[in-house]
Amino acid sequence: SERHQRGRAPFRPPRHLQLTRFPDSLVFLCLAVSYLTMNALRRTTTSVCLRATAAVPHRPPPAAARAMGTAKQGSSGRGWYKKYEKEGEEGFQKYNPPTPFDWSEAGATSLVYLDVSVDGADPGRVEIELLDEILPITTTNFKKLCTGENPDGLSYADTPIHHVVKDSAIVAGDVELKTGKGSHSALGTRYFDDEALVMPHTEAGIVSMVNGGVDTNGSQFYITTAPSPQLDGYSVAFGRVTSGMDVVGSITNLFSIRGVPVSTVTVTAAGVLREGGGAEAASA
Repeated sequence: SERHQRGRAPFRPPRHLQLTRFPDSLVFLCLAVSYLTMNALRRTTTSVCLRATAAVPHRPPPAAARAMGTAKQGSSGRGWYKKYEKEGEEGFQKYNPPTPFDWSEAGATSLVYLDVSVDGADPGRVEIELLDEILPITTTNFKKLCTGENPDGLSYADTPIHHVVKDSAIVAGDVELKTGKGSHSALGTRYFDDEALVMPHTEAGIVSMVNGGVDTNGSQFYITTAPSPQLDGYSVAFGRVTSGMDVVGSITNLFSIRGVPVSTVTVTAAGVLREGGGAEAASA
């Protein structure tokens, strides 16, 4: 109260608690020295780290190590480089512009079909010629998935065309989950190795295996809708569409959200029309 405060001296904190006021010039000098010291320390640390890094021998990244033999799934692009670099310039596709494939020298070929329906409408037929003589393993896998004659009973029938890459390809062949997230071969194992990279993706209608890295071919496949050189050296092309590109084109024109067609596009039936030796198969 006013009566209690009358006659008292104003409160002063003890000397050791009082703030010392330094001249502004001294404060500025301290800040400048601190900044210069921290900047010099940062440069020194960076220089030391760079010298230490240069002294450590280079080690390949884990993905490259996996691609060189310790694993086959999910390899990076460097894995492909290491695999085909040892084959020389002819095997390393990236720096060798591909030449058009000469089908007149393809040898024995077979013919298969896929009947494709959009939203339950009457299906259109896509006929595909396969390189039996050059790529017997890849084409055998594809034909067994067309007929369903394999140990697991897997078939392209009643599977969706689940993805459309505009101006590149359509993607189909998930015989395992039928969602686009599964892939399984007809050869008794989930995946089989890359057989050969002999045919470039230089035109629309090329049929090529989808994979998740080196030697991870299963059942999914592309049908290109335009030249797709980004697939050269990565995906095994093993056939071409000989009839039905109008059906493929109609699928690419469907409305899609993030590459997934809004319409239901289904392979309703599949089979073999002609075997590699030239004999006609039973008509579907």
